Amino acid sequence: MEQLPKSLLVRRFGAFFIDHFIIVFFIVMSFFLVIDPSENEISSMLIRIILLIVCAFVLYGCKDIVNGRSMGKRFFGLAVRDNNQELPSTSKLIIRNLFTFLWPIELIAILISKQKRKIGDRLVNTDVYSVKNNKNILGIALSITSIVVFFVCIMFFGILQIIKRDESYLIATDFIKSSSEIKEIVGNEITLGYFPSGAINYENGYGNSDLTIKVKGKKGTTLVHIILSKEPNRDWGIESIDY
Repeated sequence: MEQLPKSLLVRRFGAFFIDHFIIVFFIVMSFFLVIDPSENEISSMLIRIILLIVCAFVLYGCKDIVNGRSMGKRFFGLAVRDNNQELPSTSKLIIRNLFTFLWPIELIAILISKQKRKIGDRLVNTDVYSVKNNKNILGIALSITSIVVFFVCIMFFGILQIIKRDESYLIATDFIKSSSEIKEIVGNEITLGYFPSGAINYENGYGNSDLTIKVKGKKGTTLVHIILSKEPNRDWGIESIDY
C-alpha cells in the first residue's frame, strides 16, 4: 500500500479555521434563532443556551466521522488515518476531537512535538495525512455548496433578527401577549413563533410595519396579522390587527 504523506501544518490550520467558522456560524445562528428578544423567562433562555453548548460539543466531536474528513479537510485534501493509514473507527474519530475546545494547548502540543500531532491524535494513535483526491469533485462540490448555504443563511437570519429586534415587532408582541381575545383562542400561556414574516419600512421619520406572527398556546394556534405605523418623533402605533 502506498504511504500517504503527512499534511503540512499550514493546510491543517486552514482546515481547522474552515471547520471552526462553520461550527461557530451554526451555533451563533442557532443562538439568534432560539433566543427571542421579547422573551423574559431567564430559566428558559438558560436551558436553550446549555443545549447550544452541548450541540457545539457534539458538532466538534463528530466533524470527522464521514470518512475521516471534515468540510475543512475535504477542502484542503486532508484526512484522518490511524498508524496503518487506514480509516479509524468512529469512536476514535470522536475522541480525537474532544480536546478541540482546549485549542491553545492543542496548538502548543502540535508546535513543540516532533511528530506534530495534537493531544487527541496521540491518545487514539491517529494523524492527519494528505490524500490523492485533493481536487475530487465531491469535496469541491461540498465546499462550494456549504459556502453558498452559509451566505444564504446569513442573509436569512440577518433579516430575521432585524425584524425581531425592531421596536415595531416588540410593540406588536407585547400587544399579543397582553391581548385577552388572543388568549381566549390559544390559551393563557402564549408562545410566539420563531419565524415572523412581513416587512418594516422607514422613510423620513415615517415608518410602516406589516407583520404576521404565529401564536401558539395550549388551546391552539393562530396567525396574527398586525399593521403598525410611525410618525416623526412619535412611537409606533397599531393601525389594525387580524387573527
